[in-house]
Amino acid sequence: MKKLLLLSLVILSIPVIGQDKLSVQVGATFNVSDDEFNNTTALGLYLEPNYQLNDKIRLGARIEPTALAYGILTLEGNCSTGCKEGANFLLINYLKGEYLLGQPKYGSNNGKRQAYIGVNLAMLTHRRYIITSRVAGNWENTRRVVTNLGVGPRFGVLLGRIDLSASYILTGNDFRNFVGLNLGYHFWNF
Repeated sequence: MKKLLLLSLVILSIPVIGQDKLSVQVGATFNVSDDEFNNTTALGLYLEPNYQLNDKIRLGARIEPTALAYGILTLEGNCSTGCKEGANFLLINYLKGEYLLGQPKYGSNNGKRQAYIGVNLAMLTHRRYIITSRVAGNWENTRRVVTNLGVGPRFGVLLGRIDLSASYILTGNDFRNFVGLNLGYHFWNF
């Protein structure tokens, strides 16, 4: 987390030459997986600084706290006070690269319209309850911080200050692969 924040500050401090090299985006996200158990379906907000390296390549980072849809499940009957399993939040930190397709088109108010493809490298972290023993009459659980890396493709379109995108993240064992749908707004352009 600290390394990602440091990287974000470095990106923000890069000297900017020309127009629209640096932008900061805020947005909302909906992440959905189709697994019943241990899913990563969530709603959240994000902050995303981007740096336009050249006409075709855009680099960025994203901090995305989300609220998980399924929350914490309390399992009665086998624990003295009830065992808990699950988590109620997920923090996703992204590093991303995007390749802008074709030539940009400009609409009213000089709003750039352009599609892009890219790749995400994600670090997913949450504190969750995990059942450690399912021995009948003596279930035990513990609370752990679980972190995994994920990677996946990203597709989107820039519509002036609006950024619509979708991504698919392959996550590993402790999380489920998920599709992320994002609606962002570039509130700070240089």
